[in-house]
Amino acid sequence: MATAATSRPPSTRPYASHLYKPAGVKPVQTGIAWSDAATPSLSSKIDLALPIRALRLILTGRLVIGGADFTSVNPEGLLNMISGIKLDGSNSRQGGNATLWDIDLPTAWTLPHLFAHRAGFFRINGAQVPIPGTPWPATGATGYANKVQGNYDFEIGVDLPFHPYNAPKEMRAGYLVRKQEWADTLQLAFKFGHQANGATGFLGVGAGSSTLAWSQLGGGGGTPLLDVYSLPVQMGPIQNLVLPGLISRTARPINTILQTAGGPVSLAQLQRQRTARLYLKSGTTANGSAFDTLNDANVSALGISSGGNTKAIRPVVDIRAYKMNQPEDWKREPIQGYTCLDFIESGNPDSAYQAQNPSVVGDGTTFDLMANVAGTPNAYGIVIQEQILHAHMGGIYS
Repeated sequence: MATAATSRPPSTRPYASHLYKPAGVKPVQTGIAWSDAATPSLSSKIDLALPIRALRLILTGRLVIGGADFTSVNPEGLLNMISGIKLDGSNSRQGGNATLWDIDLPTAWTLPHLFAHRAGFFRINGAQVPIPGTPWPATGATGYANKVQGNYDFEIGVDLPFHPYNAPKEMRAGYLVRKQEWADTLQLAFKFGHQANGATGFLGVGAGSSTLAWSQLGGGGGTPLLDVYSLPVQMGPIQNLVLPGLISRTARPINTILQTAGGPVSLAQLQRQRTARLYLKSGTTANGSAFDTLNDANVSALGISSGGNTKAIRPVVDIRAYKMNQPEDWKREPIQGYTCLDFIESGNPDSAYQAQNPSVVGDGTTFDLMANVAGTPNAYGIVIQEQILHAHMGGIYS
């Protein structure tokens, strides 16, 4: 007589244990010297001996403001030290170059806070700065920069994940970066912000006699330092059951369209790709170095349409109605200047909007972010379309 044990199918427990098994933190390149307006690239390759789930950036240093207090400082303050982060390479599924990230540090640091209460760290003189909310933390002693003369030691940490924010862990394995798809082609480059003594720049508006001295954390010479790490994952035999998807996050600046009242108008013509989430960051800037203010007043209503507003994918409604999704879906208060139009409230990328499908967005039609615009002087914004260029596949997800 057959026993129950002999009639069972092969155990799946060994596979389940490898579905998502982070393997610590691995240095990619540490001690990258920060200097004003520099544009460094990694001199070392990103090791993909193990698949990686994200890159981790740690920026530390000291700023000494002397001579005179700044006239004003920008709300995102020291985050503006890195104005550009670009990670791209040649991907076999894409059949050529693909961009994983093209964004600035302030935006990359803030976006995950839309979905989690504490999604990175930022300390000034050993004290954690307030997390972003509404209103944005006030500038000054408890803000992201202080205009008063003094010494300011800062420590900033942020992850750049390859999966959707707050995706269930079983889904994160479907968006790993592996050597099978990328080989050794990944390139990471930075653009550092510009702020001269006694001038207007990424930090804010300096008084004529304001001076800035940058050094390593704790002082003692040197420069601020940027460290880059990867977050590897051990997959074991399960890697043969996963064909990772590919998510691209690219920030696109907009200005002129925000400075003329009207609506509904197209803020940006979007790529016709699977879209997980769409973000609008809005405020003002006088010189383009950084946001002078963050606000929700430039745009009073927001939505998504196709075919020149003939089909409402997300109706153009009061922007506050969409911002309410953050506390409703993610138990996270809205963030001043940031609005998310979310297609994957479940965290599952399979529910992304299928804009690449002609039966969803017809052939020859546009895919637009629409808005009613107030026409604010010096209005400035950033649009980020979270595109799923390729969906995750393989036996584990079939």
